[in-house]
Amino acid sequence: TRHIRENHGRTEALKVYCPKGTLERLIEMNKMFYSGKDECDPSKYEGFVDFVYLEDGMTFKVGEYTVTAYKMEHGLPETYGFTFTDSNGMTIGFSADTRVCDNLHNILNKSKFAFVEMAAVQPHHAHICTNEFAELVNEHKDTKIYPVHTSDAAQEFAEKNGWNYLQ
Repeated sequence: TRHIRENHGRTEALKVYCPKGTLERLIEMNKMFYSGKDECDPSKYEGFVDFVYLEDGMTFKVGEYTVTAYKMEHGLPETYGFTFTDSNGMTIGFSADTRVCDNLHNILNKSKFAFVEMAAVQPHHAHICTNEFAELVNEHKDTKIYPVHTSDAAQEFAEKNGWNYLQ
């Protein structure tokens, strides 16, 4: 963001919507790569990045879109899914890493299209497996659900079931 401000005239801080603790995780990652350098100093982000910490049900605007955050059930780190609603009322959903949970159903119930992670072939404590994805598709027939964040085996399963909409 410093580069953008200095070279492209950006005057306001870049808003980054993220889970609580993101700044601390970034600082720890910077320490791994820039040990002993001032890039690890959190004050370096002040004025350049405005970290807006997400909460379940939080709504905010990005351009013409109204975005609503939904806390997913993944474990650590905290993850969120979102709905993006345009000015005409059309809603698209997205789930980050999660297992099937109430908020995932909330996203799917509100969305015409949704992008849902399907990382596992077998049941998993933190990810949706192929059979759970099939149940979501059957349960939410009014929502076109696209599998994303798939493993090779999960992608093969998606293709066999005609869910490979994006290729």
